[in-house]
Amino acid sequence: MDIDDEYPHAKAHEYDIAQICLRAHVTNAEYMDKPKHNQKFCSTCGSPTITTCQSCNAPIRGHSYSRDPIYAPDWKPPLYYHECGSPYPWTDELLRAAQELADEVPNLTDDEKKQMGQDITDIVHNAPRTPAAANRLKRLAIKAGESTKDAIIQLASNIASDALVKLTRGW
Repeated sequence: MDIDDEYPHAKAHEYDIAQICLRAHVTNAEYMDKPKHNQKFCSTCGSPTITTCQSCNAPIRGHSYSRDPIYAPDWKPPLYYHECGSPYPWTDELLRAAQELADEVPNLTDDEKKQMGQDITDIVHNAPRTPAAANRLKRLAIKAGESTKDAIIQLASNIASDALVKLTRGW
C-alpha cells in the first residue's frame, strides 16, 4: 500500500495534528487520521484538550508522516509553538512547578533557590547554557537532598526535553 493511500494528507512530508491536554498528556498524536481517539477532556487528568496554539491558532504538530514512516511510541509534546514561539500551557506549568519546587527546599539559600529555577528553565530551553545549568542543578539537587533530586527527575521524565532527562540520569 502506498503511503498516500494509507495517510491521505501525507505527501512528501507532513504532520498530523496533535491533541494534548493542558497538562501535557497526549490524547491523540494523529487527530486527523484517527478521530475516534479524539477526546474533549483528558482521560488521565480531566483537563480540556487543545489542538491549536492558544496564541496564534496554528495547529499543534503531531505524528510526522513521510515516505518512510517511523512509529514513535514515546512521542512527547513540544514545549514551544513552532509558528509563534510561545510556550505551551504545559511548558509554563513545568517552569512554575520547577520554581515552586526550588522555593520549597529548606536547606538552600534564596539565591540558590532562584538559581535552581533558572537552571531548570535554561535546561528546558535546550540551548548553549544547558550543560552549565545541568552541572549547577546537579550540585544544588545533591545539596537539597534525595527527595528534591527525585522530584527534579520526575519533572524531567514527565514533559521536559530529552536533554534534561539525559542529564538527570545517573544522579
